[in-house]
Amino acid sequence: TFTTLIRIYHHYNWRLWGSDSGEYLYLTRYLLDKGYMLNENYIGWGRAYPDFQGMQIFAGTISLMTGIEYHTALLWFIPLASALSIPILFIIGKRMAGFLPALFGSAFYGVTFGVVYANSHPMPGGLAETLGFVFLYSWIKCLESGKICILPTRIFENPWSLIFLISFLGLLMTHHFTLLLMTGAILGILITEIAAGNKGIEKQGIIGIGFVSIVTSIYWLIYADSFGNMLNQSAFDFLPDNISVTLVMTLIPLFALTLLWLVKDYLKLPLFSENLTHKTLTKRMLLAFTISFVVILLVLWKGVPGTQIPVGMEAVPYLIVNLAWISMAAAPTLVISKKYGWSLWGWLLPMLSLATIGAITGSHLLIAYRHAPYLLAPVALIAGIGFQYFI
Repeated sequence: TFTTLIRIYHHYNWRLWGSDSGEYLYLTRYLLDKGYMLNENYIGWGRAYPDFQGMQIFAGTISLMTGIEYHTALLWFIPLASALSIPILFIIGKRMAGFLPALFGSAFYGVTFGVVYANSHPMPGGLAETLGFVFLYSWIKCLESGKICILPTRIFENPWSLIFLISFLGLLMTHHFTLLLMTGAILGILITEIAAGNKGIEKQGIIGIGFVSIVTSIYWLIYADSFGNMLNQSAFDFLPDNISVTLVMTLIPLFALTLLWLVKDYLKLPLFSENLTHKTLTKRMLLAFTISFVVILLVLWKGVPGTQIPVGMEAVPYLIVNLAWISMAAAPTLVISKKYGWSLWGWLLPMLSLATIGAITGSHLLIAYRHAPYLLAPVALIAGIGFQYFI
C-alpha cells in the first residue's frame, strides 16, 4: 500500500507530472478522437513514441470502459499499474530466494527513489515494469513445468505459456528497452538452468527465445519505422549500405542461440565454498558501502554516464539510503546458498553486461544510467538475502 501511495501522492499537488507527459497525453487523445494510433508525421521530440503505444492503448481502454477522462486514466492508472510490480517481484523473489529475502528485497525496491520517481509519472517503462516481471515469472514457471508452448495449436496446453505470450506481446507494443533487458534476463536464466542439469528444457527454451527474438526483430525493423531508423543510424551506422540491418538484427540472436545449442552439453555451474562469518559479512558490507560512496561522489563530480542532466551534491542524502541496502549484496556466495540462487545471477548478469557495453561505448540505445532501475530488482533480492543472514 505504501509503495502505491508514494507513486501517486504528488497528483494532489500537481495537475501535470512528468517531463514527457504532454506527448503521451497527445498520443492518447489522438487515439481516442480518431479511433486509430498516430503513426506518421509525428512532430514530438520522442521520435519512436508512436511505434510503442501499449500504454496509450491501456489508458484509452480504461477511459472508454469507465468514462474517466483520458488524462486521468493516463496520469493515475499508469503509476498504479506500475505499483503492481512490487508484489510480482515478491513472488519472483520467493521462488528464487525464499520468503524473508523476497519480503526485504521487494520492500527495498518498492521505496528506492530511483524506481519510485521513474514510475510515478505516466511513462511506458512504468507499465512495462509490471509486464516485464510477469514475463519473467511466467518464463520461470514454463521452465519449471518443462512445457514452453508457443504454437497456436498448443498454447493452451500450459497456462503459463499463454501468460508468457500475452506479456511478451504487451511488452513488444509498450517499451523496447524493457523488452530488450527482460529478453536478456530470460536467456540468462535458461543458461543457468541448462548448466544446473535441467536438460529437459534445452530445445524448448532455445526455440522459445528464438521466437521472441524473431518477432521482436520483425516488429522493430518492419513495423516500427522511426525506431528502425534510429537503430540504423545509431547502432548499425558502421554497416555498408548493401547490408540489411533487418538481416543483421535477426541473425545476432539466432547466432547466439545456435552457439548456446552447440555448447549446452559443456555448461556447468561453478562451485563456490566459503566459511562466511557474521563479522566478515559486516566488514564486507561496510567496505562495499565505502567504495560505492566514493564512486557515487566521482559520478556526481564528473557526470552521470549517458546523460547531461546535472545531479548536484544535494542528491547524496537520498543516495546514501540506497547504498546502505545495496551494500547488503556484498556477499555473492550467499546467493548460491539458495536452491534457485543461480537464477538471480542469470537474471542480473546479462543486464549488467549490456549496461557495461553502454557505458563503455556511449551508445544512445544502451544508455548506461537507464539500466539502473532494472538492475535494482535482482540486486534488491540479493540484498534481501544478505539482510536475512545479517540479522
